[in-house]
Amino acid sequence: MMNRLRKVVLIVAAGLLSIILSGCAGLLPKPVFTDSAGGQAYLLQALQNKYGMAFEVVGPPSSPNSDPVWFIATVAPVDQPAKKTQAGVKQAGGTVMDDFAQYLYKDQIEAMAKAACAPLTYLTSCEVNIDFQMTVKKWDSSTPLDTFIKTSTVRNMIKVTLQQADSDDQYVSWLLDLQDKLIASGAYFEVNAYIGTCLAWSRDYDASRTRLHTASEILETIQGKTSGTC
Repeated sequence: MMNRLRKVVLIVAAGLLSIILSGCAGLLPKPVFTDSAGGQAYLLQALQNKYGMAFEVVGPPSSPNSDPVWFIATVAPVDQPAKKTQAGVKQAGGTVMDDFAQYLYKDQIEAMAKAACAPLTYLTSCEVNIDFQMTVKKWDSSTPLDTFIKTSTVRNMIKVTLQQADSDDQYVSWLLDLQDKLIASGAYFEVNAYIGTCLAWSRDYDASRTRLHTASEILETIQGKTSGTC
């Protein structure tokens, strides 16, 4: 009698354990691909569903083997091959991320930094390229430009070269002015300022990094870098 009762208890316990484990397994995201070909097919279909246009892979996958959790590749719309986009899909669950929104207001945002640099006679060059982190969110023109700048990850990546100055204090004055002009441009940015071939000063400015660099901080940063060679 005791043996029979013990068997019943064990069967019930085993059944409960099976139910629990099955339930936990059901909570895990289902893999949407098992190899690079499957990852590519899933990603391209997801992008077409998201943006209503066909995409194609235009560059080799960046992580089909080294990181099997994600399939990441450079893609572009079939009808707009110049709009190269970084996109990826997560194997478990099929989360898709991309940076296609960089093209939404690209010309207008880059123009903000270019307009800020144009009148600065102490700059010998100013290169501007937009940067946008991959996201699951779909951005479109229903979002106004100023809202897009403030709430997305978009920013200008700026590389400038300064002309030769008479003193370190003059470089500091120029860099303080450059900082002010870029902040006033209305777009977030990362700027790298070169003196000759030396990276003399860098600055990130976004919603979480708004503190101004002081003259003393800039002077300390550029010391030893104003000869033009590193």
